[in-house]
Amino acid sequence: MKLMIIGLGLIGGSIAKKIKEVCPESIICGIDPDEATCRKALSDGVIDKSYPCFSQDDTDYDIVLVAVPPHITAKTILKIAPFFGQETVFTDVCSVKEQLEQELSRENINYVGGHPMAGTEQKGYDGSYAHLFENAYYILTKDHPKMKRFAELLGATPIVMDAKTHDKTVGAISHVPHVISAALVNLAAQNETQDKKLTKVAAGGFRDITRISASSEDLWQSIVSANKAEVLSLLEQYDIILNQFRHTLLSDDTDGLKAFFRSAREFRGQLEENREELQPKYFDIYISVKDRVGVIRDIAQILTEENISIKNIGVLKSREHIGGTLQLSVYSKEDYQKATELLKKQNFEIVKR
Repeated sequence: MKLMIIGLGLIGGSIAKKIKEVCPESIICGIDPDEATCRKALSDGVIDKSYPCFSQDDTDYDIVLVAVPPHITAKTILKIAPFFGQETVFTDVCSVKEQLEQELSRENINYVGGHPMAGTEQKGYDGSYAHLFENAYYILTKDHPKMKRFAELLGATPIVMDAKTHDKTVGAISHVPHVISAALVNLAAQNETQDKKLTKVAAGGFRDITRISASSEDLWQSIVSANKAEVLSLLEQYDIILNQFRHTLLSDDTDGLKAFFRSAREFRGQLEENREELQPKYFDIYISVKDRVGVIRDIAQILTEENISIKNIGVLKSREHIGGTLQLSVYSKEDYQKATELLKKQNFEIVKR
């Protein structure tokens, strides 16, 4: 594979690292105006050559991946596309697709929109890592064999979705939640006490639901502006839900309050069920444990003795409502069911998430 990556930040850098890891024979060209970033990527061996800006003399590539901010993505592709052959596939990593697709459709460009549904609060090449996309969904705007294979090489699961559906979907599950997360943090800031008690007692649950607010303000300003129509429409729906809840609470309608939380809990449960059907790569078990020496060893031993392979194990930071929690990942639904029963028999508490 011959791959050009424009922008060696968190996403571009992680893609370069993973492709070089799984396809060491691939030729990867990195383009980034930051010379230190290019030197580091070359030193790490994840790219084979680099330029501070696009060169018309080096255009023989299978895929050109543009990993730059949304507001300059179309402009970048339109500027460089005429110098490449018709077989070169242009793709991006933006979380807004319809506006971008409309701009590029005016030209004869072999474009397939891409959106890897993965990321962290980190930014830049130093925050990138090869397994960022493992078991993540990679949305493509066209059913393109080369791009589906590319997503699979990253360890992701490709899903084809038209641009309009994509923007509405990510608006509901990513963009508006980010706005709400930021609003919650701003609400907490407005209610902080002089002696900083709120900051001190903010529990894991609050930190978990507001974690995404630590992301770049420049990036998110660009994203919500690009998806303005969908974000505004969804916020209107959210306002209706909040107003209905406010009325229910004012009316002391206990049945209505229970129904509000019940419907959320039930739909939240369906998210996990649907994920298992679409992406049967791993299955998570959440175990509430006491903080004692050897507890992870004991759990690992129980499963190892029954030949259940552990894909991953981690300690969740949150200790609110569900106590200290281990997140254990296994490879199959059968192992998930078997491990759950084994741990229950050993008096471990399995937590529904």
